[in-house]
Amino acid sequence: AGKLIELQVVLSGRWQTFRTTRTQADGSWAIRYAFRRTCGLLRYRFRAQLPAEAGYAFQTGLTRTVVVTVRGPRCR
Repeated sequence: AGKLIELQVVLSGRWQTFRTTRTQADGSWAIRYAFRRTCGLLRYRFRAQLPAEAGYAFQTGLTRTVVVTVRGPRCR
């Protein structure tokens, strides 16, 4: 088992966790995500939070924010 990671996005002005996963033994990780409810052109801000865990000597940490632009179908 690797390190716990909480993936977060800004929604309604707040960081919200939308997925929790664990790293591989070498620290790598990957997830798939489908933007099903996006219409028009939207920019999402994402980050990963690494919560404190028993067995790991480090405190909670955060990655830098990454902005992703998504073009969905036309809004109705």
